[in-house]
Amino acid sequence: MDAKQCRICRSNTRLRPSGSVVCGSNVYQCNNCAGWFLHPEVQVDYMQSDWGGRRLQSFAAMSERVRPRARAVARVAESILGRKVESVLEIGCASGYLGAAMRDLGFRYVGIDVDRDGVNSANAHGISAQELPAERAAELGDRFDLVISLDVLEHVQSPLDAFKAIANVSQGVAIICVPNPDGLMARLRSFDTIQWLAMKALGNSRHIVRSLDGHWHNIAYSRRTLELLCEQADLDVILLRSMSINDPTFGIVEPNTSLSYRVIDILSMAFGMGPELLLVAKPKSLALGCEALRPLGKINQQ
Repeated sequence: MDAKQCRICRSNTRLRPSGSVVCGSNVYQCNNCAGWFLHPEVQVDYMQSDWGGRRLQSFAAMSERVRPRARAVARVAESILGRKVESVLEIGCASGYLGAAMRDLGFRYVGIDVDRDGVNSANAHGISAQELPAERAAELGDRFDLVISLDVLEHVQSPLDAFKAIANVSQGVAIICVPNPDGLMARLRSFDTIQWLAMKALGNSRHIVRSLDGHWHNIAYSRRTLELLCEQADLDVILLRSMSINDPTFGIVEPNTSLSYRVIDILSMAFGMGPELLLVAKPKSLALGCEALRPLGKINQQ
């Protein structure tokens, strides 16, 4: 059965099938938001996937690695707000390794995730975390100076509800990173030969189209998608650019420092087609002066 509605923006406008199939589902692009999604939707049981296993095993090392970046991200938020960041919400906290760094730096931190094992691990390390999907973040009954979501929103069931929840819990800045379906490698993998070479090089059998793989990523956001979702959720976009996963400030989740990847990364960023998209947004109700936004000029050039 053909898709009748966009999973991302809920538009009923004509949806464009790409002709590609991933995990038995067709890849569609929405003409309204320019986002990509699989139909029929591939159901992922994160509780049975052991997707957070590596992070559970390397909690201390990962927490130590992200500490400088945690401070740097908070400084970015403070430079935009013109005031000190005191509270942080992380949507998709995994085992809480970033939370440990934030806590140790003196911030009031709360994390949410759908991975029960990750949440239990975070709590066992003295980190405040709850088993809650992004779409229900408002149930925390709290608001935060900094909301972070790093490579998480490509997993959610309802992107629009997730963005509305981010707007509800934010009293400052939201920093969001997602895979870039228009990145250089994402585009090249549309060709079968490049797809085969990438699968061999990465040592896995996942067939990936526009960052969709049917295992973890069932939706993909273009720049237009993020802009439209922010508009629908009453969020102002104050920065939107492509990003390297090795970004010195925001490359928190899974950096790749291999020589081959760094070469591809340099080429991707030279063409403005990095593998990630970085979005910085704020609630429309929050007024910021020109002086507060000036630091973004430097960030935009990284």
